[in-house]
Amino acid sequence: MTTGSAAAIPRPGLLGRAATHIGALLDRSGINRAMVRGAGWSIGGTAAGAAASFIVQIVLARSLGATRYGVYSYLLAWVNVAVLLGKLEFDVAAIRFVSAYEGQHQDSLLQGFLRYAIRGVAGTATSIALIAAVAVWAYRAHLAAGMAEAIWAACALVPLSALLLFSGSALQGFRRVPQAQLPSQVLRPVLFTGGVLLAGSALGVGMSAAGAVALNAAATAVALGVSLVLLSRAIPAGVATAAPAYDSAKWMHAVRGFMVISAANLILSQQADVLVVGTLLSARDAGLYSAASQLSTLIGLGATAIIFVVLPAVSDLHARARVDELQRLVVRTVQTCGFVSVPVAVLLVVAGPLVLDAYGSAFAAGYPVLLILSIVQVAGAMMGGLAGYLLTMTGHEWQASRVIVGSALLNLALTIVLTPLLGIVGAALATLAAGFVKLGWLWWYVWHFIGVAVLPYVPAGRGRAVERVAELGFQFFADGSPEWEACNRSLAATGVRIPLPHHPEWARVRRGIKSRGVGLRGADGNWVAAFSVHVAPSRALPGFKLLRVERFGEGLPPSVWSTAVDALAALRREARVLRLSVEVFSADGVRRARLGELLGEAGFAQQPSAKNWSTTLLLDLRRSEDEIFAAFSSSARRAIRAVAKGPLEVRPVDDPRLADRLDALLRETFARTGARYEARWDWARVIELTREVPQSTRLIGLFRTDRQGPDSLLGFAWGWWNGQSVSYFAGASARPTDLRVWIVHPLFWDLITWGKTIGATTFDLGGVSGGTWLPARVAAAVSAGTAWIQKIWR
Repeated sequence: MTTGSAAAIPRPGLLGRAATHIGALLDRSGINRAMVRGAGWSIGGTAAGAAASFIVQIVLARSLGATRYGVYSYLLAWVNVAVLLGKLEFDVAAIRFVSAYEGQHQDSLLQGFLRYAIRGVAGTATSIALIAAVAVWAYRAHLAAGMAEAIWAACALVPLSALLLFSGSALQGFRRVPQAQLPSQVLRPVLFTGGVLLAGSALGVGMSAAGAVALNAAATAVALGVSLVLLSRAIPAGVATAAPAYDSAKWMHAVRGFMVISAANLILSQQADVLVVGTLLSARDAGLYSAASQLSTLIGLGATAIIFVVLPAVSDLHARARVDELQRLVVRTVQTCGFVSVPVAVLLVVAGPLVLDAYGSAFAAGYPVLLILSIVQVAGAMMGGLAGYLLTMTGHEWQASRVIVGSALLNLALTIVLTPLLGIVGAALATLAAGFVKLGWLWWYVWHFIGVAVLPYVPAGRGRAVERVAELGFQFFADGSPEWEACNRSLAATGVRIPLPHHPEWARVRRGIKSRGVGLRGADGNWVAAFSVHVAPSRALPGFKLLRVERFGEGLPPSVWSTAVDALAALRREARVLRLSVEVFSADGVRRARLGELLGEAGFAQQPSAKNWSTTLLLDLRRSEDEIFAAFSSSARRAIRAVAKGPLEVRPVDDPRLADRLDALLRETFARTGARYEARWDWARVIELTREVPQSTRLIGLFRTDRQGPDSLLGFAWGWWNGQSVSYFAGASARPTDLRVWIVHPLFWDLITWGKTIGATTFDLGGVSGGTWLPARVAAAVSAGTAWIQKIWR
């Protein structure tokens, strides 16, 4: 390189050096540049939407006056209630499932979700609107002049708003932040404002509440059309051409939790206050309260935009157990939310009377409400909103719903009591009290379940995040949560297979139970093991739960035994847990003894006998296949070889249409022994699970080749991977009269060879029941199970 060429390289200027320093600071803080760009788009879109909404509200208030503006606000509050019911919270679910399916390239499920959700939202919202419209038509003679037309316009607004919210959330799931915000936050208010100005100024038409709602519906329809076009362009080509697959049970499970939270949030929002004020006081008071509350929401707009972008990082860090990094991100987010929220609050407090006067001279009476609600908005913008999303994005939807439902009921009760006594100020004070209860409750739950403090400052090394990573090292997951699935994928990527009874999808095949996941981390914060806790309702005490851990021990490395027992001890402290049972499972007596010691130290007591079998036969699979086969008796070898001589075939049971046949074979087998049969298994889902995780479970059947249909299946056997061993778990067989065949032997031999293929060291016959076809020289009888129990009284 010459001196001249070196001199040609320009020195970075002041802006360049500043950008470099800012980039380095962002990297150290855990906020990457992509998040900053996203936040910029989000804040810009939110600011533009806020400005447009602010202008339209002022224009509308001045055009309508306090009373008619109150009627408009009252109707719009009811529209929001109807939209909540109509959209079924698929807009919230879309953020979660669209981003997850796109990231995992699950095109069929993504196509199925979009179709299922759009049909559900459109159908439900339209049905609600039609029912309301017909009811108003029947009752129209008893309504004030012009009210029926206003309500009909509001009915038209319901399905349009619901679909607009869903399409925007779907775009957000595709990470199209500008496209998600433009139609609803910018285009709709701009069109609405233009319509109001055109009707009032250019055309000289006196604005009514019905006309305002109708203009809102028209603007929403245009915005919806634009949003749907943007959504169609955002869908990848592979998704558009994929055959749809539907996991409606999983989607509806998530939606139900979100609906509870959103319904409670609606009660906590200004909409419920406007409804109560309009019902208990007057339309004019509702208009004053609505104007003040809408102004106060400007405080949280910047914080909402920031949280909007941070949420994917929250979910990612939580799924990877980076709790210390999550704590730093939370602190930075709280600080940033405060930076953009507090100045707006100060401005509203100082210039509040002037701003309210822009609505009209009558609206200045709402200034005390603005002062009180500004306090609520600052607390919620800095910590409350983030705390709630931390719970919902980390699989704790139901904990969040408890908080929000409880505080919502408190808010509603206080509003009903204080509004008649103190007027609109009483409604604001009720919101203030309920808001701080909600904030404190959410803060405690985030600290307790996630180990993160939602504060603007946490001293280094003193946060609970460090303690949970270094000392506790476990994390609970909700049934079917994406974090539980992410933990399983992370373990699979490192070569760790979760035993079948602890697999995230296991609860799907069992009737009457749910499952909770427990992830276990190593010293470096990475996942090293996991297990499931089965949750069943108590029949004796409705509302209480019975917890059970099956086959605890074999799939866990000794390094995390203490951590696993600590997690079980934490579970027993949860509310409404009546009993926690643990089935210690291992052929190694030393392992069982050590796990028993740890459970005893944690307060568990050993049961006199195991609920299932405590002794089993184990076949050593470390020998060659020929050696194992040669050790069988001659009759067993003949039975295995006989399959090739008859019209028989051993093959996997992989057709869900055989589910009823499996159930029928079990009923027939139980009837022969005189035992009572309980239909515990959803065999269609067992077949599906076996196809999804062939390294963890195998369902094998003996089929007749001279027949077609379900009756060709003569018997089946079901095997599991336990962590080190493979075990036979369930099976059944028919007794054909026209064919002499040994059904059990070839099925067991297939499971044995499968066990060797996937690396198992032993084959477990699943308990000793008084006899076996394996001779003593082939399999050794060993103790494998003990039962421990912890009774919890609440």
